Amino acid sequence: MQEVRIYIELDKKCPQKITRRYGYVLECNTEKGIATRESFGQAEGSYHAVTLQALLEAIGRMLDGCKAR
Repeated sequence: MQEVRIYIELDKKCPQKITRRYGYVLECNTEKGIATRESFGQAEGSYHAVTLQALLEAIGRMLDGCKAR
């Protein structure tokens, strides 16, 4: 089972429900070195709601046989 690291960043840290931009990076060690996938998006919601949305999107891109960390 491969281990995948997920890094998430949002543009604003305030708790109010506003439009935010987010980005995430999936990182995995492979035989050829470190492989990454990234994506960026925009959503409206609280800081935690948009963080969870980014996390769900990132997990959706993972392949079977991977373990998130």
